[in-house]
Amino acid sequence: MRTILRKITTLFPALVKAGTDLRSVQQVNQGRLRRVPSPSRSAVRATALRPLPLPLPLLLLLLLLSPILSGAASGDSPAVRSDSGTVDLRQPDATRLARFATDNDFIYHAPPPAAPTLWDRIVNWIFFKIYRFFFSPVYKVYRNIFIYAIFMLLLGYMVYRLKDAPFLSAFYGKSAAGRLNLQEVTENIHAMDFEALIAEAVAAGQYRRAVRLNFLKSLRLLTEKQHIHWKPEKTNRDYLEELTPSELRLPFQELATRYEYIWYGDFPVDASRYEDARLRFEQFHRQLRGQHDRR
Repeated sequence: MRTILRKITTLFPALVKAGTDLRSVQQVNQGRLRRVPSPSRSAVRATALRPLPLPLPLLLLLLLLSPILSGAASGDSPAVRSDSGTVDLRQPDATRLARFATDNDFIYHAPPPAAPTLWDRIVNWIFFKIYRFFFSPVYKVYRNIFIYAIFMLLLGYMVYRLKDAPFLSAFYGKSAAGRLNLQEVTENIHAMDFEALIAEAVAAGQYRRAVRLNFLKSLRLLTEKQHIHWKPEKTNRDYLEELTPSELRLPFQELATRYEYIWYGDFPVDASRYEDARLRFEQFHRQLRGQHDRR
């Protein structure tokens, strides 16, 4: 406190002089200062004895420092009170300390994760673009076009795979070997020598025609056994519905499906496949003869 008083006492004359100079500057700025003749010694002595006016900021500073100056002059100092309270030292729970010790969020000495490689950035960029394409409203038009294109490709592939099916044969043209002509429609199965015609077709390598002749031979046997009523305009579906022995329907349906795939669907047939088809036809013919013998 004494140091403060010493500094204030040292700075007080400078503050008074600064206040006087400030007032003189203000008078010069306002045009109030006029040149006057040099005063006499008596006038100077009277001016020195007259108290100097202090500026307002200096008066406010002195008013604020007056309690400090009065306290320092009297030598009073505030009494220091010692804290006599007891300190309650709390220890953290050992279980929580153990859990925090194994928590990755509190393991600061662990090495930081490795920076992503170039491959990682490329994969992340690809997935980000895919996500934006399928979920961002900005790409809604392009997304719809993409979905429609995929749908049309799948539909076209399904039609291509099913084009050989019998129920779709009406929508596709037949090849020259599979297309029915007038002779095939008007031919009479009762006047045909199937054994000679089949042997001729096999010798010429016309296995698809040989399969057709075997199927027509099966129709003639069914007609002779009075299981169906043959007519040139009837379809295989008509024969299947009117086939009376129920145990013959499944094998006949399998033979009819195989024949339609080969003859109308341009299914390629070689010697081994024809032999497999011939054996199935022979098995069906034996089953027909067995049905007739039991009657």
